[in-house]
Amino acid sequence: MNTQMDSYNSSLSENRLVGWLVSYGLDDLGVAYEIRTGRSFISNKQSSQARMLAVVDSSISSPHLALKASARNKVMVQDIFSDHGSFITRADNNREYPITGPTEIKHGDWVRVGQNVRFQVCIIDGSGR
Repeated sequence: MNTQMDSYNSSLSENRLVGWLVSYGLDDLGVAYEIRTGRSFISNKQSSQARMLAVVDSSISSPHLALKASARNKVMVQDIFSDHGSFITRADNNREYPITGPTEIKHGDWVRVGQNVRFQVCIIDGSGR
């Protein structure tokens, strides 16, 4: 894991782990980003803010997508007026939908930010559900 992600993950250690966003397009073995309770953002720029996941891709805005995870393992996402949009493909079908407002993401779904970056959603089935 690179220093940027080490910094991101260590600064969130006080927030409970809810799941991961995993991208196989950024690395053949997969790159996992932790989802922890609270609010975080996906952006194309590195930031000193602890809650920013920086992904280097010219089609990702800064910031691009907001994530909010609850203690009950519910994760909501919302596009933040990005240039190239955010999209969701539900685990139970192959149709991609634009994220146009607050949208719950669930285990097995795929989220695309920008033109190229896709993440598979892996949510822990917590006792709070």
